Amino acid sequence: MIISGADADAEIQQVSPAEIVDAGMASYPYLSLTDEDFERLSYALAKSSAPHGMKRTWDDAALMVRGADAGRDVLLMKAGAPVGVIQCKRLESQMALPAVFREFTKLILFASVNGDLHFENELTYVLALAKDPARTVVDYFTRRAAVEPSKQAAILSAALEVRDTYATLEKLDDAAVERLVFKALPKLSIKLLRPVDLDEWLARQTGVAARFFKAHIVVDNQFVTDRLDAVEVLVRGLTGAVQKLAPVTDEDLELLREQIGETPETHRLNFGIAMAFGFPPEMFVGRPNLEKRIGRLRDVLEEVNTDYTDWVFGLVRDKTGEICASADAMFAPMVSRAIVAPFLGYVAKECLAVALSGSVMSDIMARRGNAPLLETDEARLEQANADISAEWGRYLMGDFGQMVGDAEDLKLKHLMIEQGLEGLTSQADLQEALEIGSDLLKPKLFEAADSMRATCKHKVSIVLTGTRGIDSDAGLKRLVDTVRGLEALKAAGGES
Repeated sequence: MIISGADADAEIQQVSPAEIVDAGMASYPYLSLTDEDFERLSYALAKSSAPHGMKRTWDDAALMVRGADAGRDVLLMKAGAPVGVIQCKRLESQMALPAVFREFTKLILFASVNGDLHFENELTYVLALAKDPARTVVDYFTRRAAVEPSKQAAILSAALEVRDTYATLEKLDDAAVERLVFKALPKLSIKLLRPVDLDEWLARQTGVAARFFKAHIVVDNQFVTDRLDAVEVLVRGLTGAVQKLAPVTDEDLELLREQIGETPETHRLNFGIAMAFGFPPEMFVGRPNLEKRIGRLRDVLEEVNTDYTDWVFGLVRDKTGEICASADAMFAPMVSRAIVAPFLGYVAKECLAVALSGSVMSDIMARRGNAPLLETDEARLEQANADISAEWGRYLMGDFGQMVGDAEDLKLKHLMIEQGLEGLTSQADLQEALEIGSDLLKPKLFEAADSMRATCKHKVSIVLTGTRGIDSDAGLKRLVDTVRGLEALKAAGGES
C-alpha cells in the first residue's frame, strides 16, 4: 500500500524537526530524525527535484506504508507508473556491502511476487543513508561495472538470505531466485545518497530543510513563520499605517496612497512579514484562520527567499570562477584556490542573514546558536583556511570517504586533488601552501566580498498590491519604466 498526493503531503506535517545549530557549512544531523521522518525527508526532496548529478526520470513520488518492507520506502513515478524507488536507511552504524546487496535483491524479489514493479526498462534504485557506509559500499556504487562481476556469489547469497527471511518469498526456489535477480540486476540503475549528498540536495531545497531541521542561517525567516505563537516580531498587532510602507519613488508612494488611502484603519493589518489592506479583520480571527491565511503569504515569501538564496550562491560561483582564473591565482599554490568558495560562502551567509532575517531575527539566532562568530573578512578567511586545511588534510592521508559524485566526477576530483597536493607531503606543507595562497588572493577575495555586500546589503521586502497596482495609467507607466530599467541593466552587463 502506498500513500500519495495530498495524503503523502500531509505526512510531512507530522514531522518533528531536529534541533541544529547551523546548517550552513556543516552536515545536517540525520540521525536526529526518526526512521519515519528520514523516509518523509526523502519523499519531500524527491517530490520536486533530484539529487545532484542525477537525471529526474520521475514527475511524482509516493510514500510506502511503514512496515510494508519490500525494499522501497519512496516510490518514484512518471505519468502514474512506477519508475524507481528510494530505500531509506537510518542506521547508527556503518552499512556494509552485504547489507546493500540484501536491500536491492529484496526489491527485485518482492517485485517479482507482487508484480507492481517491472524490469523491462531501466528502474532507478536510490539508497539514502543517514550515516556514511563502509568504504566497500562507496567503491561499489562508484565503480559498479568493475566491482560487480566479482561479487556475483555475494549477491546471490544475499538474495537467498532475503528469500529465507520473508514468508512471502518462500515459494521461490534457489534457481528462481538466481534467475530473477541476475535478469533484473542489469536494468537496475543504482545511486547512493550519503549524508553529504543529502546536504547538497537540501541546500537547493531550503523549504524542505526548514521543515525537517530548525536551521538558523539561510532559512531564518521560515523559523519565524513556523513559530507564529512564539516569535513576537511576526505579529505586532492588527493595525498598520500607510506611512510605514517604504515606496520605491515618490511617484510610487502616490500610487500606494491612492490604492490604500481610503482604507480605514479597521481594515489595515500588519503581520510583520506583510501588510494587508482592505481585508476584514474577521478573516484572520483565531489561530487556525491566522495560520491558514498568513501561511499563504509565508509560502510566497519562502519561495522568493529561496530563489534569492540560490541567486546569491550563484553569484558566489561566478566570483569564485573569476578569482580562480585571475593572474593572482596563477601564482598561488593550486590547493589554495580551494579557499575561495568557502570564504565567499561565509560572506553569502552574512548577506543572507541580514537581508532575509533582519536585525531582530539575527539577534535571536545569535543567542540561540553557538556557531563561530565571523565578524570580519579576516576571520572568514581564517575559517575558510581551516576548513580546507581539514578537508585536504584528509585527502593527504588518503581518506576520500566524504567525497561525492558519480564515477566520472570522482575521477576528475581525484585528478584535481593529486595536482593540488603535488609536492605536499605533510600537514605542515599543506598549511604553508594555504597561507601563501591566502596572502596572494586576499585582495581579490576582500574586493569580491565588498562587491557582494554592496549588491546584497539591503533587507528585502515585498508589498503585495494585487493586479489593481497597474490599473491606473500611472501604475502601468511605472511597470514599463521598471522593465526598461532592467533591460538597460542587462545591456550594460548586469546579466550574462
